[in-house]
This record gives sequence, structure tokens and C-alpha cells, in this order.
Amino acid sequence: WSWLVCLSAALSNTIVVGLSFSYGVLFPVLLDYFKEDKATTGISWVGSLFMSVSFFVAPISASLCDQYGCRITAMGGAFICCLGLLLTSQAPSLYTMFLTYSTITGFGCCCVYTACFIAVPKYFTQSRSLAVGFVCLGPAAGVMVIAPLLQLLLDLVGWRRALLCLAGVTAVVCLVTSSFDSEIVKRPESPARSLGLDEGTKAERGPYGIMLRDTRFLLLLVVSALVFLALYNPQMHLVKFCQTLGITDDKSSMLFLYIGLASSVLRIISGRLCDSPHINPLIILQGGYTLLGCMYILLPWATMYSQLVGIAIAIGTMDGLACTAINLLILESLEEKYRGHAYGVWLTVVSIPIAVGPPLTGLISDRFGTYTPGFSMSGTLLVLSALVSCSINLIRREPVQTEVTITTMESRRLITEKLTVV
Repeated sequence: WSWLVCLSAALSNTIVVGLSFSYGVLFPVLLDYFKEDKATTGISWVGSLFMSVSFFVAPISASLCDQYGCRITAMGGAFICCLGLLLTSQAPSLYTMFLTYSTITGFGCCCVYTACFIAVPKYFTQSRSLAVGFVCLGPAAGVMVIAPLLQLLLDLVGWRRALLCLAGVTAVVCLVTSSFDSEIVKRPESPARSLGLDEGTKAERGPYGIMLRDTRFLLLLVVSALVFLALYNPQMHLVKFCQTLGITDDKSSMLFLYIGLASSVLRIISGRLCDSPHINPLIILQGGYTLLGCMYILLPWATMYSQLVGIAIAIGTMDGLACTAINLLILESLEEKYRGHAYGVWLTVVSIPIAVGPPLTGLISDRFGTYTPGFSMSGTLLVLSALVSCSINLIRREPVQTEVTITTMESRRLITEKLTVV
């Protein structure tokens, strides 16, 4: 059952996260329809705010998971996402899309995304990193599947009917997330006490007080802010960049397929590697984002489609390696009882650079008349994030004894075992 939940979460993320990561396909179509340039507070902000909202409201969705369970939160989020897409397909103006697409659809996606990442680790005590790697498949597989599908729909029926079709696809999430067993996910707290801070002190500080006093977690937030200020910029502008090279939209959308395929494979491999006690996920993160930054710097110098394909595969490979590592580091940064709050805070922090990055890249490209400075800035920020993350290795965490509660489907018994986390 645990792996069924894991696969359901991966499929759900594939659909809802693929919507935001495939906005680069929809971007030039809306650009022509609304007659906007790529740096204005119009088309570019609709997509970037969509991704930003889907992360910014994560503490709200995390609280909903705590109060109502991951199943109800995910199913409700999928319904809201469908509603937002239906309303966007009838949007009379660009400003309406800020409400229907950026806000409503973004909030629905956030509920699904957060519920999946909170639920899955609770089903695993072994192979947890591999399970997280499968959940991380969602964004990569979404780009690989949703982007070509969206391009096909745009060519056949136009952007309004294409969004209607995507609303129907999103309805599948309501079905698959019903596999989240509320009796397992919302299991009772064990009365045993941790040997770290006493419970009275932790209760006084609360989850956010604990986070503010955790230097490693704060450094991970800084690294993440640098990463997400750059991570999605080239992908958001990829189709438009290809148009400047005379490459058709059909071929441009296929680049998302190559990125998604490479990233999907490497996310699973990265999860398996992180399960090894001999491999530090932080090293994988550093290597992945360093090489990804180099690929972003090389991207504007590509002039042939074959070169773009090679760079797209490399981008997907490096992104897949680093994505699983950074999600795992955040999920394992604090005790399990604070995991939902920590993940929600992390998503909120990265939502701001996600909103700023793509419009900033568009502004720079308009100012200089080329994408080279914008893409180079993105690559430099990724390399800088890898360098900053080296300081995390210098901070040693005090041993804290935590509890892991395992609930079996057959007997419904609670088994508590003590693990020492260093």
C-alpha cells in the first residue's frame, strides 16, 4: 500500500506541477493574443505568480493537512485546480487570469503538492529517500508529458479549449489521491519523550521557534532562495528563445520532453543514492546545481537544434540529481512532527524568488535585446548557491533521539522504535 500511495502522489504531482512548469509553452501564445511584450507586468507575471502562489501558501496547505488529513487536502486542492482552469478558459482579460490562473489554480496545486510530500514519507521507514525521489518525479514527468500535450491542444483547439481539456485531466487527481489512508497518515502521537529538548521547552518555542534556532535549516533556506531565483528562468523563456533562432514551436516543446525524461530518470537514481549511508545528499546538491548553472550559461550560445537537445538533456540530468537531494534535505532537517511546518516554510520562502526570476529575465532580455545576460545571470546564481551550501558542512547537528511510528495495514498496531539521528 505504501508504494501505491507513492505512485499516486507521483502521478498527482505530474499533473498539477506540470501545469506550472509547462507555462513556457503557453507563454508565446498568450503573448500574441494579448499583444504584450515579455517583460511587462502581464503575461510573464501570470506564469511566475502561478508558481509563486503554489509555493507561497504552503503553510496554509500544511495546516490543512494537519487538521483534515492529506487525503482531503489533496482531493480538495485538485477540485480547486479544476475550477481555476475552467474559469481561466473563459477569462475575458489578462487581469482576470491573475485571479483565476495565478491565484485559484495556484492554490489548488499547492494543496496537492504539499499533501503529497507530507504524506509519502510517513509511509516509509526504509527506502524513504527513494520514495521521495518518486514523488519528485512529478515536476519532471509533468514537463515531459504536459508540455507536449499542451502544445498539441494549442495547435488543435486553441488556448481556451486547451485549458478546458487540462481541467479534465486534473480531475484524475481527485481519484488517485483517495488512496491516501487517513488512518495511517493522521496517526496518534506517541507519549514517549525525545531526549533532545524537553517537551515543555519545545512547546514554548513552537515549530517556528525551533526552525529559527536551527542554523542548518536557515542556511538551506538561503541556498534555496538563490536556487529558485534562477531555476525556472530559462525554461519559462525557452520557447520564445527558440523562436529567435527560427525553431518551430513543435520542436521547441519537444525540448521539455527531453528535459523531463532525463530529470525523471535521475530523480529516482538520486533518491536511491541518498538512501546510501556513504553518500551525503548535500554533495549531490552541490554538484548538480554547479553543473546546471554551467548549462544555463552555455544555453544562449547554442545556435543549432541538436545543440539545444544536448543542453536540454544535460539540464534535465542535473536538475533531477539536485531536486531530490534538496527536497530530502528539507524533509529531514527537523523532527518528523515539525516536517509539515518546515516544508511549508521552505515553499513560502522560495515562492518569492520564483515570482521575481522569470520577469527579471524577461526585463534583462528586453533591455539588452538578447537572452544571453539573463540566462548567464541564472547560471551564476546556481553556482553561487552551491558555494553557499558548502558552509552547511561546517555545522554539526547535536544528536537528537526521535521516534518513528510504523502503522501496519494488517494489524493496525503501533510499533515505536527509537532511532538516533545525527
